Amino acid sequence: MTSPHRSASRSVVWLIATLALASCASHPPVRDVDEAVRDIRAEYIHRNPHGQFNQNIERGEVVLGMRFEDVLASWGIPDARERESDGVHERWSYSEADPWNHDWVRYDLVFEKKSLASWETMRNVSSSHPLTGQPSAPVPPQPASPGGIMGGGVARR
Repeated sequence: MTSPHRSASRSVVWLIATLALASCASHPPVRDVDEAVRDIRAEYIHRNPHGQFNQNIERGEVVLGMRFEDVLASWGIPDARERESDGVHERWSYSEADPWNHDWVRYDLVFEKKSLASWETMRNVSSSHPLTGQPSAPVPPQPASPGGIMGGGVARR
């Protein structure tokens, strides 16, 4: 038989985990970009001074409702682009990798009628190194797993 305290503590842990995941899903993703994309942002905002998403673009965010042009100004050209045969849906993918430990993050942005409708964030943590900061020495190459991805599993938010 489970004690009432143990059941309550599990409920609290479950509630905290659910709230944390919900907050991650609702917060706009931000992507670090190079100098060329920062120049594109500045020019886009200069040419569209009253743009609805200018503050988000300045911060490097993507938010629901952005058009293709807004996302391109904020994040640059996607690494991959898939267009559905229905002509309504399109998926853009952006990836970032850490060369030190093979960790990576992929953002899949889903557009409906050329407007950002949703996104999915996937993360691969292949080592025990923290995602912030770098290890003191490079991690030696590891053999690829059967799925072709180096190391650990994928966490979806």
